Amino acid sequence: MTGQQAVTRCRDATGNLREYSFVTGDEVSSGALAARLLFDEHRRVYLGKYVPSLHRSPELLALLDNEIRALTRFALVFGAQRYPRWLPRLVGYDVSVPEPFVILTAPPGEAAAAMVRELDSGARQRMWTGMLRAVQCTAAAGVVHNNVGLSSLWWDGDCATLCDFEYSHLSRVGDTGGDIRAAGLVIAASAGVDSATPEVRKLLWHSETGGEHRRTATDMLADLGVHGDIAHRDPELDLLPGRELFDRIRVDKHRGAKVDAKADRRARIRSILRSGRADGSGTPATPTVTCPYCWDTVLWEDDGQVWLFRDDQRDPAQIDVTALAPAKQADLRRRGFRPCPNPSDDVGAHFLPATYGSYADPLPIAMIGAPESGKTHLLAAMVQAVHAGGLAPYGLSVQSLDLRRHTRFRGQQIERLESGAALDSTDPGARGYVEMLVLRRIHDGAARVVTLFDIAGEDLRNADDRGSGPSRFLIGGPALLFTHAVEDPPATGGFATESENRAFQVALAKIRAVSRSKDLPAALALTKADRLRYVPPVDRWLNRPPSGRTDAEAMLAESRDIYAYLHARGATAALTPVQEFTRFTLHAVSASGGDANVDAARRIQVFPRGFQPMRVLEPLVAILAMAGVIDGPEAAKVGRP
Repeated sequence: MTGQQAVTRCRDATGNLREYSFVTGDEVSSGALAARLLFDEHRRVYLGKYVPSLHRSPELLALLDNEIRALTRFALVFGAQRYPRWLPRLVGYDVSVPEPFVILTAPPGEAAAAMVRELDSGARQRMWTGMLRAVQCTAAAGVVHNNVGLSSLWWDGDCATLCDFEYSHLSRVGDTGGDIRAAGLVIAASAGVDSATPEVRKLLWHSETGGEHRRTATDMLADLGVHGDIAHRDPELDLLPGRELFDRIRVDKHRGAKVDAKADRRARIRSILRSGRADGSGTPATPTVTCPYCWDTVLWEDDGQVWLFRDDQRDPAQIDVTALAPAKQADLRRRGFRPCPNPSDDVGAHFLPATYGSYADPLPIAMIGAPESGKTHLLAAMVQAVHAGGLAPYGLSVQSLDLRRHTRFRGQQIERLESGAALDSTDPGARGYVEMLVLRRIHDGAARVVTLFDIAGEDLRNADDRGSGPSRFLIGGPALLFTHAVEDPPATGGFATESENRAFQVALAKIRAVSRSKDLPAALALTKADRLRYVPPVDRWLNRPPSGRTDAEAMLAESRDIYAYLHARGATAALTPVQEFTRFTLHAVSASGGDANVDAARRIQVFPRGFQPMRVLEPLVAILAMAGVIDGPEAAKVGRP
């Protein structure tokens, strides 16, 4: 509806959230997307291109995505002070709303196709110059327009503006793709009586030259007597200090790992001499397990007793299975539980799956992060992806060991997320694990129990370094998945940078008390990274499809990039864990694919474009490789310095 004024929240080229007030104008034609004019308080004109909610399709969303990516690239490469006048300028975008949109400066003048025949020779040459300048700029930014033509040019009597980047793609810097040939076709179609002149014939010949003699926009501009390159800057230069620091940390870790390896060999020799056995053991070990709830080490001997929770009963029924047929025993043990002896008696009574002690070397994984860092959504998306077969390409099958807890978690969290609804934060004081899985290697049948934990960020922020409570599982020496979110403080309109990360500090203080804590598998997930989906270097990882294989080199490159990005943003508090562990990886993830908005009818937070997780399994795959659950030569290299 025209004439209405509204506040529009959108992201700028760096992913920062901004607010503008616009008056809506008429619908206009601009490329394949729907478009309308917008006016600010000073009556400056802008163009809003969008995908209508009633006609939303993957094809239209892809066109909008291309436009935003190209305009973001131009803003980062040319900057505000030297932005070229031949290109539209990005104001902001939001792809997480029911009608995803991009706002840009409206091109001056009118569509060249409607008035090109009225131009004299001088005006036509100025229009060609503007068009070639625009192609020169896009090549410098590493963007190929892919649809250069009279329909995508606007002319104001003095300068041409190249618009409608809906079919564009990123390429290597200097590559113009087919844009030069398309520019030649524009010249040919608009030359009129000038088409036979030597200057125009030379331009057309140069636009058609291919192979190693391919001409550039700079060459064709020289034919028109226009010289000079376009001033631009590689936005990734800001990442160099962070990348260099990451490399130095890896070198230091590598030196430390060599010293530790020598100490390990000496310790193993001493152990063998003491025990007289080559495997380093003395007498056969008593069957014990470490409870993933109270973290006491307890005897685990099969006495034939199984406890079953029926329906919603709080107290389970005790069953003696010793006299039952083997098949019935196995089924009851699969569904049943056993009480933990709880020798320390410092937590309430609790139960473990009856077959928990059947698996050697369980792997607990702790999610560590500040409040609102996205742990809850990431964990739910991760478990959903695992049960959807996401680990099968890595040679792992999966089953839930604690079926009762999984059923509750699925009903309360996963199904809600799959429906497009946002989740509530983890309740402070919540204890115990969220999910317990059995991951089995398909090629050799080796199985490990993987237990996932989520602590409320408030519990870590408010705990002292000696405290117990919900964070007590850290004393068990779990693998660690740190989460750091791309946040939007409303007061500043920009991303938050913390002088300290209390959750990380408390977790690291507890972990340092664990023997050989630096050898624990650890990773950091940059959550809510969809807010940076067009910003380098996050864009190239977040938009990269899963490979379905363990790739240590790619994980190293991503870790280096994410470390450099956070370093450049001043988020050094989030990078503290990197130096604490020998093996560490960093990943860009998005649990939902976009921001949540209030659904007024349902009075809840929802994701307007639905549940669209992005790369949520990457940090888990890295941890599983570092822990030996995923095996092989490539997995052995993941996270190593």
